[in-house]
Amino acid sequence: MIGLVDGNNFYVSCERVVNPKLNGKPVAVLSNNDGCCVAMSPEFKALGIARGTPYYQLKDREVPKGDLIFCSSNYELYGDISRRIIQVLRERAVEVEQYSIDEAFIYPPSTEFGNLMEYGKSVRAQVLQWVGIPCGVGFAKTKTLAKIANHIGKKLPEGVFVMPDDPTDILAKLRRHGMLATGCNVYAQVAVPGMFEVSPEQREPRSGGYQGCGGGWDCSFYGYTVTFPEPTDATNVMVRAIHDQIGSLFVKGAKYRKSGIVFFGLEKVGAAYQADLFAPAEKREKSKLYEAIDALNARLGKGKVFSAAEGVGKPAWAMKRSKLSKRATTNWDELLTVR
Repeated sequence: MIGLVDGNNFYVSCERVVNPKLNGKPVAVLSNNDGCCVAMSPEFKALGIARGTPYYQLKDREVPKGDLIFCSSNYELYGDISRRIIQVLRERAVEVEQYSIDEAFIYPPSTEFGNLMEYGKSVRAQVLQWVGIPCGVGFAKTKTLAKIANHIGKKLPEGVFVMPDDPTDILAKLRRHGMLATGCNVYAQVAVPGMFEVSPEQREPRSGGYQGCGGGWDCSFYGYTVTFPEPTDATNVMVRAIHDQIGSLFVKGAKYRKSGIVFFGLEKVGAAYQADLFAPAEKREKSKLYEAIDALNARLGKGKVFSAAEGVGKPAWAMKRSKLSKRATTNWDELLTVR
């Protein structure tokens, strides 16, 4: 299992470490040159102010005349607190892979696999006590799922979430919420030796090093944007639109580090939208086909009806082991306890 530890509202939390008077107040940290809000406290978000809002639009509401508090970016402070968090994580995990200034993947000791929830709570509590930064912790079998688990964990009182073996229900998208997407971004991060012939001084500095993959390999993102013929929630329409350009992500000799699809333009069924003047008039509505497919899968079981592009060699069933006994002779985490 892989864990992702992510500092909550990291820049604001760092500011609160050195200035506790900011606790409970609507605080935002501004970008370079005090341009716009890049990090906001929960109290600030609760006021309905979007991230990225320019400071000049809000300065009339700044204390002492108003109720908002703004801080300039203090990268030295944030970098040092980030380093302290990584030090704590290295004491608790077998391996730590820093992902950004406020995120790190951790590989728990095998002795902790039996109760990742308690392990996550313990790590979170130690970071909070030793460094003062509240964190969310998520565990899953892959880094992508761990990031999703972290996002869920942040919203829970305990701040920790362990992704179940079958995450299908958690990963359900658009149709459950009655949403349509207008398009998506498809991307992959690859590493190719010698892809960029630049000196380390020319590379963009990042926390924990330069924008490289290590071992003499350089990283680059490849991707493309797809706009659907009309806003849709139909899987077959999306797959067809994405499939035509998927070959452009292939780089011979590359090491693929991660990939993903991000949908944009999400909106409710029936919302107004700008139509194509020259396209045939079509009524935009939920896909009747996939309404039927969802109903069949809900009645007959998950994955009974699916797109052929998903592959047809997968087993149609999963073994039920609700009464499984402990693996007391082959697994250290399940040794019998003598009382």
